[in-house]
Amino acid sequence: MANTRSPNHHNKPSNFRCQARGIALVTTLIVILMLSLLAAALFRNSTTQIRNAGGTADHQRSLRIAEDALRYGEWLLIQPVQPSIVPVCNTIIDMDASGVLPVMCNNALPNPASSQWTVGMTYTPAGMNVHAGGRIFAVGTDIDYAHKPMLYIQILGSDPNTRGNTLYQLTAIGYGGLMDTVSVVQSVVSVGAS
Repeated sequence: MANTRSPNHHNKPSNFRCQARGIALVTTLIVILMLSLLAAALFRNSTTQIRNAGGTADHQRSLRIAEDALRYGEWLLIQPVQPSIVPVCNTIIDMDASGVLPVMCNNALPNPASSQWTVGMTYTPAGMNVHAGGRIFAVGTDIDYAHKPMLYIQILGSDPNTRGNTLYQLTAIGYGGLMDTVSVVQSVVSVGAS
């Protein structure tokens, strides 16, 4: 009996296997590419969330420092030695310098919403690290604040509701680890003569 098979008969299954391997390889590469794109998208999303969380934490720091400055101003007003009264406040007073006394102003703060005050009092609370321009996650500390907090005390006049008391408007600004992370807080207090 003669062999009726063609000489190329053995190559057909081999070609089919090569084509199947090629399709499997291409499919695998497409799946790997899709998984890589998914991983990149997830990484980008988590990086954005981390950045947003960092911004929120920095804003909370600036708010806490501004509120601390406000409480410091309220404390100054109830001390036996009152801050001196200045008719027109027009400079920044560094309370950290020795011999400097706090001041109260008759004029209003020119632009409390500005992040760059040109008048007021600065001071450094205990344990606060200040670095020009600020730094977040500095070595050995949680944060280096961008600027000292500032305080402005304005005399509003006699309290119409409480005889003998004086109304004061206190405005404070606090910075976070970045110069553009700023919080401004304000309160009005009534203080009686001691």
